[in-house]
Amino acid sequence: MTKKADHLFISYAGEDWVFAEWLARKLASEGYAVWFDRLKLLGGESYPKDIDYAIKKRTFRLLALLSRSSIDKPNPRKERTLALNIAREEEIDFLIPLNVDGLSATELDWMTNDLTFIPFHRSWHQGLQQLQKKLNSIEAPKTLEDGRQRSLQSYEPKVKLNEEGEQLISNICPIVSLPSQVYKYTLRKSLSRLDKSELQSRWAYVSRGSRGRGHKELLAFQLPPVDFDMALIANRDVYSLDRKRLDGMPTNHVISALLHKSIRNEFLRLGCKETSDARVLYFPAGILKQNRIEFRNYTGRNTYVFATGTRKYTRQGEATTYYYHLCPVIRIRQDLSQSFMLQLGTRLHIADSHGDPLPPRSALSRRKRIAKSWFNHQWLSRFLAIRSFLARGSDNIVIDDRMGDTPIVVGPMLQSAIPVGIGELSEQDEDSIDVTDNEFDEDKEGADDESYVD
Repeated sequence: MTKKADHLFISYAGEDWVFAEWLARKLASEGYAVWFDRLKLLGGESYPKDIDYAIKKRTFRLLALLSRSSIDKPNPRKERTLALNIAREEEIDFLIPLNVDGLSATELDWMTNDLTFIPFHRSWHQGLQQLQKKLNSIEAPKTLEDGRQRSLQSYEPKVKLNEEGEQLISNICPIVSLPSQVYKYTLRKSLSRLDKSELQSRWAYVSRGSRGRGHKELLAFQLPPVDFDMALIANRDVYSLDRKRLDGMPTNHVISALLHKSIRNEFLRLGCKETSDARVLYFPAGILKQNRIEFRNYTGRNTYVFATGTRKYTRQGEATTYYYHLCPVIRIRQDLSQSFMLQLGTRLHIADSHGDPLPPRSALSRRKRIAKSWFNHQWLSRFLAIRSFLARGSDNIVIDDRMGDTPIVVGPMLQSAIPVGIGELSEQDEDSIDVTDNEFDEDKEGADDESYVD
């Protein structure tokens, strides 16, 4: 039997997925069979594997979501081109363009700049009304009798529960010990910008001062570095942390800032570096043997991950090498409990051969390329590796560099066993997603940087 062309095919760019999902659900709830790759329940059948055939033979109309993101994307452009060719051959308005973000006529390509658009950038509701009016005028088939139910089902998570239980591991570590007092150092003169920059990498302090007079007051858990010019200090006071405010500032804000700077400086002391703007902390090449961070993972296995590596990017036949570095991300939180917590995350720093960061757009695309197959296992492994690096393989992270009394101690991450597990890989298995495991047994041979070169 010849199948009818009774589907609406939504062509879009990934950046517009929120609007595209909303539109797909709205159309399905009205009874239209919709082909939309993120919601596979909204068509009258499974999402097609052969997109060209589906558009040519099974699609009633193609809805092209035009935006500044989609206008130059290869796949949406290919789908629009095919739809325009069908429109010319069959002499119908096969392509229905939707203006998502107010794209002007001068920003359109030559294929679409003379088409009449349905505007959605002013109001999604009004745009939907105009689209429904258009679909009614061309007698678009409504073949989904259970469209509303399908739309509701599309919100349900595609995971399977099991009764085997799971171990939940967070990236939150309680700070189990911190100094009971803060030193206040009053300086005879303000530090120069150069001295201040150099000192901040070795001494965790919060600076204070009045407007126009510079920062002459420093609050710190620690004593100054041994090479600090003590003649600069005019006075030293000691404050207890059991008071609500310290020198006019909320005490919890001072503690949070000092904890953050102390942990950051510990990373620097162990060999990590910062970008020139001090916004990104990262692992440089060479501070670890074979650039590996060794650790014990959540199954108790001794393993390692690479702290840095190289990749190649090829454009127009020319290959360039870029470097990626693991970056510790430090956040001090008190909103989870009355106590202070360290939330330790990780990200990637993308740089050129000179160590300079790539432009944001280039860095983003390369970062996505590296981490596109990283799921819970990969991200958790890197968090555990970074934490193990900071703790030097111990259970606790101890920072006692010239503390006045009690050192800063960060305990193990919060974790808990639960009786019900979530089968997160069920949908990935269904779609045959290949998850790359960039983690190795300690005795596995042949694991080197070349295995990471694209």
